[in-house]
Amino acid sequence: MKIYEYNEIIDTLLETDGDVDTETGLVFDFTLLDRLEMERNEKIENLLLYAAQLTVDAEDISSYAAKLNARAKSKKNKADRLKEWLCGEITRYGDKKFETQKVKGVVSIRNKVDITDEQLLPPQFIRTKVETAPDKTAISSAIKSGETVSGARLVESRSLQIK
Repeated sequence: MKIYEYNEIIDTLLETDGDVDTETGLVFDFTLLDRLEMERNEKIENLLLYAAQLTVDAEDISSYAAKLNARAKSKKNKADRLKEWLCGEITRYGDKKFETQKVKGVVSIRNKVDITDEQLLPPQFIRTKVETAPDKTAISSAIKSGETVSGARLVESRSLQIK
């Protein structure tokens, strides 16, 4: 049975005036009520345990992913350093490519801009970015103090902590 089904039956039993609910034919019985509440509580307990386990699993996966990302970053940095060194070695005597039957390495030489001091750049070479975002703290304070803020409202947020 689903939790909402337990709730419906328990509610019907509690609302029954006499021994029998005339609409459903459900017979009021304290042992039935106790059993239903115990089964409902067991189901809720199991679902809470399952949710807690899923949370632990998600944390473990995130932790493992972070370790893998760190390893990937380390290997990429090592490969980048090795390629930088190889660029120097291939171009040492004026070559721009190295090729064998197994591998081909081509060194491309490009110019890139390196900003040494941004403060010294003329204004025509400065790009301005404007970023706007709602101030949720100020909006919350205003609404709580009785102000009406069009385009915003306070909504109740619920969370369940499982310990």
